Amino acid sequence: MFGFGVEQWGLLAVVTMILLAQLGFGRLARVMFIVAAVVMAITLLGAEDKVWGTLSFVGLFMTGFVIHSSHKGMKENARSENATEEKARGQLTEVVKKRDLIVREQDLVNAELEANHRLYQMSSNLGGVITMNEFHREVARLVRELLRPQEAVLMYLDTDKGAPHTFKVYDLLTGPLRSKPSLEATHPLWEHFKDPTGAGVISNTKTERGNEVVVFMSYKRRITGGLYIRDPEPPKTLAMDASSLLYTLAVQVNMALNKCMLYMEIERMSRRDVLTSIYKRWYFLELIEDEFLRVEAENRPLTLLMVDIDHFKDFNDTYGHLAGDKVLKTVASYLKEHIRVQDILCRYGGEEFVVALPDTPNDGAIVVAERLRAAIAERPAQVGGGVCTITISIGGATFPRDGKTVNELLEIADAEMYRSKEAGRNKVSFRGTEPAGPGLPEQPPEPPPDEDNP
Repeated sequence: MFGFGVEQWGLLAVVTMILLAQLGFGRLARVMFIVAAVVMAITLLGAEDKVWGTLSFVGLFMTGFVIHSSHKGMKENARSENATEEKARGQLTEVVKKRDLIVREQDLVNAELEANHRLYQMSSNLGGVITMNEFHREVARLVRELLRPQEAVLMYLDTDKGAPHTFKVYDLLTGPLRSKPSLEATHPLWEHFKDPTGAGVISNTKTERGNEVVVFMSYKRRITGGLYIRDPEPPKTLAMDASSLLYTLAVQVNMALNKCMLYMEIERMSRRDVLTSIYKRWYFLELIEDEFLRVEAENRPLTLLMVDIDHFKDFNDTYGHLAGDKVLKTVASYLKEHIRVQDILCRYGGEEFVVALPDTPNDGAIVVAERLRAAIAERPAQVGGGVCTITISIGGATFPRDGKTVNELLEIADAEMYRSKEAGRNKVSFRGTEPAGPGLPEQPPEPPPDEDNP
């Protein structure tokens, strides 16, 4: 056929099928195989030498079988590779999903850790405060950082005057903390104080102004004030809702406030003498050092008066220590009545008292000392079952006239006080002047009469 023998047709068919198969035309190679087989069969029928034709025909069929098997294997391999790739793609998708889940869980864990860290720091910082100034600064900082409200006010109730009145108010969002004298009666905070005992630790209501929260502050089961917060917005990185955060803050704030109030009470008690309720010596020395720095810087006078009760030892030995305590309380009370608000009075030791007179020169201090001496001498005291007369001896020293330091003034005032005693007691003595006063006879005070045996 066409001058080709079976061998030529077989060779042409084999080469063409191999090329088509390599180029990826598997179906076309199979069609070529069928066509070549038909052509070779026709050629083989008319060929004289049928042996070579038959061998070529068999070779064609074997080549076709190999190409078909190879193509089938390639398809199976391709399907297997596609399946493997699809499986790998699915596994990769699962890995990505798991990774995203782990990242989200890690974010939640980090947020919880951040919240716990913030709460721990809040507890630690509030637990470390001990004075009211520290308490106010720390509460303001926590409110700004953790709650970020539109408005925040800290106020203390004046229980003597009753609501709506406050004696201290702090705006926690504006600059340095400065107290205002009162909170206007129209402020929404007062609405929460209509029944504070029924609201628990927190009062949380939504009004036209927004979400209003009041953390009630109490001390010894009595409402002492409140922390007003409007529209709190905690940071999104903090894994806590506003309610939980506010409740935690309320508990911590009340604990810190109670500690500061208790510390204030203890400090106040430690400053004052238990018997006479006036300042103790150590606290007086702290106050007078500060006052001395002021008058020294401003070049102003300062006078110290050393006061001693006359015949106190004899009185104590004769009538007993309870009567002696009554005399001490009486003298302290009389001294307190006859000095100014800015003057400082303390029990210096035993029956000795010290009075500091800021901005008082020597001449004015002599007048004050004489007034104190006369006030006590002219005012009989009720002791035990009767009435007796108490007198004092006073010595004074003035800055800068008599001394340049507090210790110098105290030493000179003490020496002048002993000069008053040596001059007859019930006198006032300053350096450069003679002790002034009526004086006393050298004997103990008369015993008070017995009410049962007049």
